[in-house]
Amino acid sequence: MGIISAIYGPMVGGLLGGSDFNILGPAASLTNINARLVVENGIEIIPYVAILSGVFILVIYILKLE
Repeated sequence: MGIISAIYGPMVGGLLGGSDFNILGPAASLTNINARLVVENGIEIIPYVAILSGVFILVIYILKLE
């Protein structure tokens, strides 16, 4: 389901129209979250966010919650 929406969603959005400013796909919401974090905390927050999200993914995988 995730791969289907990651491939076909942006493809349909691109075919039906768009602009240079559109962000299509699963990364669209993450871009806004990261931009907000950088504005509030500075660019040095990005490595911590990457490490923490990796830890979350690892814990979810280990606990078989996917």
